[in-house]
Amino acid sequence: MKSKRKIILFAILLFIFALLFLWVGFYFNKLSKSSYIMGTIIDEVNNSIHSYVYPNEDIFIGDEFTIDGTMQFDITSDTYKEKALTDPEALKKSHMIDNLDQMQNHFLLKQKPKTQEAYAEFESKIGEENLIHQKVLIQNATEYYFIEDIVKNYINDGTCNYFETIHEDVTTQDNIDYLYSFFFEALKDSLKEEYFERYERVEKIRDKEENTTLIVLRLDDKRIHSILEDVLESFKKDEKAKKILENYYPDYLKWKISKEKDFLGKEESYTISIYTSHFLNKPLKYEIVHLNGEEKESFILEGSMDKGEAYYVVNDHVKYQFDCVKKENSYDFQIQDALGNSIGEARFEKDKLSRTFNYSFDYENKKYDLIFSSKYTDVKNKKAWKNTKKMSFKFVEDKKNELSGDIVIQMNAENIAKIEEDVSMATLASHLGDEEKQKIDTLWDSIKSRMEK
Repeated sequence: MKSKRKIILFAILLFIFALLFLWVGFYFNKLSKSSYIMGTIIDEVNNSIHSYVYPNEDIFIGDEFTIDGTMQFDITSDTYKEKALTDPEALKKSHMIDNLDQMQNHFLLKQKPKTQEAYAEFESKIGEENLIHQKVLIQNATEYYFIEDIVKNYINDGTCNYFETIHEDVTTQDNIDYLYSFFFEALKDSLKEEYFERYERVEKIRDKEENTTLIVLRLDDKRIHSILEDVLESFKKDEKAKKILENYYPDYLKWKISKEKDFLGKEESYTISIYTSHFLNKPLKYEIVHLNGEEKESFILEGSMDKGEAYYVVNDHVKYQFDCVKKENSYDFQIQDALGNSIGEARFEKDKLSRTFNYSFDYENKKYDLIFSSKYTDVKNKKAWKNTKKMSFKFVEDKKNELSGDIVIQMNAENIAKIEEDVSMATLASHLGDEEKQKIDTLWDSIKSRMEK
């Protein structure tokens, strides 16, 4: 009797171990797939970007809001001023810079899901001259627009289902989050296993010989078309993504990737190479190569994305090298020339309510400085906030100011909205006159032409 129990117990244990080994086999088989390894890297890059770009939840004020903002330019260019004396195209650019500095730009965004109303207004003036004053209104599932100096009343542009996927349980932010995550999943799914090549290589990484598996993905124009078509098809097949996008773009299901559009030239391609360890397929080195005819550019990272050494290589010669270090709230890049001399740095930094990017580069006859910052203040328990975004830049070549200045956007937000627009005299879009249609079709060309004077 005891021997029978032992046999049964042994059989059960054998069965459990068989299942365990089968699961481990499936697991490591999945881990070793090239498409899976590339997918994990896409996730890692996405998570890093997301943590620096995505705002803190404390500033979310819900789907009923009013955002009141301004945008101001302060730009100069010695180069365009000098060239403007003899070059008509440079003169246009010089005028555009001067006009940007004189512009007063104001925008207003309002949304009220309970009454299914949304409103956007943008107004720009040069001195007392009206450059553009445009309004867009969604009310009673209908979209209206108004353009001052072109139409006298609101234009009824037809049905709009913008609010169909926004309700008490699902917010605009939920929809954005879903589409954002779905895009990366669709991108990973589009990278078919047959797109990849695999080789066993002994590779020198950070001065050490490593036995690696090399995974290669080659991207030419045809393959990029194929990947984008697969991503778009995934969006069309997913019911939730389809419903959200149709509310913003009613003709979304008709979208296609144009066969005539070239993403890369005939002699142009990208090759993405990943060197991994044999055990657990840990990435040890990354390389992106851009070929365009006989020209070759490469970006190489040895180590991890948290800490590594990177190189920018042109035609097999190292031009710049970087030390990359990720800290708790920052990414730091020290830039050196081929000889190891310090020529610049870049730094991404974040805290609870601010994001900052600093970049400086000083090499040979070029000097670039760029600072972008976004800071929230007066945050009131998800009810209100103030935000200032500022970009300061200076591009100098041969000691001459190519372009420099500041762009500042200031916004005040609160979680209430009052929309009082009168559309009782609205005209159907189909009833617009030919002259009005022509002015609307050429609106942005007219603005560009005015800015160049």
